[in-house]
Amino acid sequence: MKKRAPRPSPLAYARSGSTAPIADTAMAKSPISSRAGWRASRVLTGAATPIAARTKAVRPLFAAAALIWLSACATIGDVGPRMDWRCQGGAAFSVRIKTDDSAEVFAGGQVYRLPHVQAASGARYNNGAVDYWERGGTATLTGARGGPYRNCRR
Repeated sequence: MKKRAPRPSPLAYARSGSTAPIADTAMAKSPISSRAGWRASRVLTGAATPIAARTKAVRPLFAAAALIWLSACATIGDVGPRMDWRCQGGAAFSVRIKTDDSAEVFAGGQVYRLPHVQAASGARYNNGAVDYWERGGTATLTGARGGPYRNCRR
């Protein structure tokens, strides 16, 4: 008996665009029988196309970038409300207390970042050159441009 060559699967014929051997299968009237229909079915079933595969590979990068961007936004909001102080003699300055126990002082067109230091009373922030001390509803600021800032009230 003569051996026959194995017959290709109906899917192989569908990929080639030929419809002849498919006539005896359930796929005979399927849109998969055309090349465009086959591609459309791969998209509908979620089979990866070259573009879809590249897009899937990039998705985690976009997610990581979005996460980093959102975490950066969270660090922007780590300051308290701005407190404005009016001092004897007409001088004025503003302070924001940050959550990391430091203060940002805005005085004389400058911004000073002062770490919290131990104080006998009230709250005191000092960076070695500039000193902000708030106690009993009054504040003093020494060493900052535009002073003197003494006997200041909100």
